Amino acid sequence: MITKDQWNEMEPKLRKAGGHALDPASHALLMMNTINDWLQAGYSFELDILPTIRKIANKWTSERFIYSWSFFTKDIARAHATRMRQKIASSSHADCKGFVSDDPPLDHVETRKRAVKEWRKMKNEFKETQGS
Repeated sequence: MITKDQWNEMEPKLRKAGGHALDPASHALLMMNTINDWLQAGYSFELDILPTIRKIANKWTSERFIYSWSFFTKDIARAHATRMRQKIASSSHADCKGFVSDDPPLDHVETRKRAVKEWRKMKNEFKETQGS
């Protein structure tokens, strides 16, 4: 949960990132729940939230203002997912020790089949331990 002090530090950065696209009279932009939800979802304030808001605001040409932080939610989620995919793709094999097998890479269909097979195996082992 965002504290009042954290919000007081974040709000000017958010408003600066949103710039001319934000409705200066909007009461919804004074609320911190959407930003709190983003942070709880694991989105980075500096790497996902601010750059996305800045990017959208810089392209904003509509005469209508953005009146709520929730307007940015889908784009921030996409930015976070992209950043995570890039992070995973760029991590070295050594960083993934124990997570990635030493087998040669498989296509996504084969990987899915292997994951389903492993899940079924674990499910059956669990059932056996439960006596079902």
